[in-house]
Amino acid sequence: EQKIPGGPKAHVITEDGVMFSQGDIYLRGDQRGRIAQVIVDGLIPEDGYYKIRVRGGVDLGARGEPISLTIVYNSGTPQESIVELPFSASIDDPGVVEATMFLPRGAEGQRRKIILLYNHLPEYIVTTDENNQLFRDTAGSVGKIQRARAAGQQAVVEKLQAFLDDAKARAKAWKGPMRQINPKYSDIEPPRFFLDWMEFEGPVREEWPPESHQLIFYDGDEIRDLKYARRVIEKFLPRAYRRPVTDEEIDRTVDLIAAEMTDGKSFYSAFRVGLARILTSPGFMFLQEPSAAGSRNLNDYELATRLSYFLWSTMPDSELFSHAEAGTLSRPEVLQGQVTRLLADPKAREFVENFAGQWLHVREFGSIMPAENLYKEYDEALEKASKEEAFAFFEVILREDLPITSFLDSDFAMVNERLARHYGIEGVEGDALRRVSLKPEHHRGGVFGMAGLMTLLADGTRTLPVRRAAWVVENLFNDPSPPPPPNAGEVQPNTEGENLTVRQRLELHRDEPTCASCHAALDPYGLALENYDAIGKWRTKQNGEGFRSNEAPDLVIEGELPGGQEFSSLEDFKAALLEEKDAFAYAFSERMLTYALGRPVGFSDRDTIQSFVSTLQSNDFKIQALIKAIVASEAFQTK
Repeated sequence: EQKIPGGPKAHVITEDGVMFSQGDIYLRGDQRGRIAQVIVDGLIPEDGYYKIRVRGGVDLGARGEPISLTIVYNSGTPQESIVELPFSASIDDPGVVEATMFLPRGAEGQRRKIILLYNHLPEYIVTTDENNQLFRDTAGSVGKIQRARAAGQQAVVEKLQAFLDDAKARAKAWKGPMRQINPKYSDIEPPRFFLDWMEFEGPVREEWPPESHQLIFYDGDEIRDLKYARRVIEKFLPRAYRRPVTDEEIDRTVDLIAAEMTDGKSFYSAFRVGLARILTSPGFMFLQEPSAAGSRNLNDYELATRLSYFLWSTMPDSELFSHAEAGTLSRPEVLQGQVTRLLADPKAREFVENFAGQWLHVREFGSIMPAENLYKEYDEALEKASKEEAFAFFEVILREDLPITSFLDSDFAMVNERLARHYGIEGVEGDALRRVSLKPEHHRGGVFGMAGLMTLLADGTRTLPVRRAAWVVENLFNDPSPPPPPNAGEVQPNTEGENLTVRQRLELHRDEPTCASCHAALDPYGLALENYDAIGKWRTKQNGEGFRSNEAPDLVIEGELPGGQEFSSLEDFKAALLEEKDAFAYAFSERMLTYALGRPVGFSDRDTIQSFVSTLQSNDFKIQALIKAIVASEAFQTK
């Protein structure tokens, strides 16, 4: 790594076009294609989008096609930003490429840098064999010494220490190169990138002042005194705290702004300090409600906030605030009308993604990567569509006010072309998900059979009936199975020479006395879903796990649930679950009440939840009846 005097430069241009800082570029070369880095400590004035321009030329060498130039900001940190650019300008005719990146300013004193890389031949430059051996001798000995010392093997420690001392001496005496050209590429000329300069311009904004600035400083930018600051705070603080504020609360912020201005800061710099105080205060960051010292009804502002965060995951809008100010929100007819309005608003999508995302574990869809050699048809398009399927299905139930029993079984599904092909549904084209009617031969409906969920409840190579069963009883009936005893062991996969199905191996597992009691009640819920393979595709024969397609045995879908309902197909299983719809309604109500209150529910909430079940029963189990019952409940309106 070196800094070339008079060599390439990097500079930053402010939004008014004035260059305010520049610095030398450190040039470097290594096996990762890193060719330059710029230390930008203090050069990024604020968080924002910046235009980054790079001028240079490339000698394509034996590669023959354009290179890809990669710009990385703060690699390996939470503020990392990456952008890739194709680059084809030659050395004889250099060119400029431009990208827009979001660059966080970071904390004071934090090291910040931008790295420039390009995709040269893979492993063109590698570490030498001598260097690798010296590294193994030294680093490896250190770990061995630590383990031997921990084991009390003093003789071994002394022997290893002597070896380490010798390795250090050899490393110190060695003058050879650390890196060399990979011998298998010795006859190939790699592409080379020649850098002229880099330039950063920003922060880049579509408009100035931005909309946020105009909303805060509603009376323009000409006035810059404390009277104006007070008027702005008087308007901003009640929205930030989502309630009326006191003169004392306003005074504290205005006094802070005044003190900053007295210390020499400009009006806007001082005002930013005041805003920072508001936006880091408990009044903004938390939903402030009565303390646990005593229980009381929420006032209308607190009720508006609780309702808005329940259904929108954000602060109340002007209509909710207007009802709160007038003291009318707590009237039952007004409150119920606001629930209907909030659910019809596009912002209710936040409720869909947050509640359904937690309840159905949608956020984890895609975390299990199926084995490519076993499930070659699984691709990114299927994974993406399967995530959106769960949200779209929940959203239809919510917006059309359908029964919550639709989650157990339904006569429709939400699919696009990719999902439809996976599910064997014909006549669907395009990427957009849409509602399609299901036929018996599609074997879908409800959450069972959703590709994302079935893939999540497998391990990428095989189905896991026990995991699927545990998910069903915990998430749909809120009856989690107890953890296995310490000596229970696991269901063993087939070993060489064996040819047992999952059902047969579970039967062997249940022969263990410590396993039988739990698995007898749990396993049927998972075995009922065996028609869905490890990526949610319908099957009638055991696939995977070493079975050849022409030798795969037929799947046996039969069992008996703890309530005594017997089933011999997936359809029978769904029908058996629908017989337990009251238990499902209780569990679903408990999950939604927990979400609405932001706290766990307990024994004292049992009668409240049972009242929700009664409401569902008398309203054909429609989901909006449950939501309105929750909002009308004492638990929701008191603290």
